[in-house]
Formats: sequence, structure tokens, C-alpha cells
Amino acid sequence: MHRFCDYIKIYRVQGDVYNPFAGDKEINQELVWEGACKGETTSQQSMLSVSDRMNIAIYINENNVPADHRDIAFFQTNCEGQPIRLQILEVKRYEHNTIIKAIHLKDGDNEEV
Repeated sequence: MHRFCDYIKIYRVQGDVYNPFAGDKEINQELVWEGACKGETTSQQSMLSVSDRMNIAIYINENNVPADHRDIAFFQTNCEGQPIRLQILEVKRYEHNTIIKAIHLKDGDNEEV
């Protein structure tokens, strides 16, 4: 088996996100960055079978990735299979790279816009 790089697309949610009674106002996602990365699963836990939680650290070899906490990422491991939806918790930028910590809740929507 060959190991290829992982791939990520980062979206920023825009619109009236916090108003459940927004009516016809749309919530949409804007692509802010996509490219190769390296992902590492840091832990996996199950809590009362409500959701499976997986924490992932994502390493990107660029320091100017415009991601921010609360952005949404679609992460595809080994450039194969379906991407999983991640909620970004923390972004750290260093001199030569960016490290993103994200969480995957297996509770539904994995659809990309």
C-alpha cells in the first residue's frame, strides 16, 4: 500500500448562522483554503453512544493558511474515500507551517457545499 498526502478544504460559514428563525436568509460556506496536508488522529472516544468523537491534528507546510477557529474543514485521508467533516477548534501558525486541531463528530452532515 502506498501512502499519499492527505487533502483538506477549509470553509468559512457566512450568513445568519445563530438565528434559527431567519426565514429565507441563507447560510452559505465560502472556500478559504484547500491543499495537501498531513493528518494525525490524536484520540478517539465514545460517549454513551450519542456520538463518536475523533480529535485530529492537521499539519500544513504553509504559514499563511487563513483558517480560524469555528471554520469547517473537509478532510480526506490518503487522498481516497469520502472526506469527513471537521469543526476547527484551534489554529497555530509557526514560521514554516500551520497546525490545526479539529474535532469530528459522527452525528450526521458530511456533505460538502
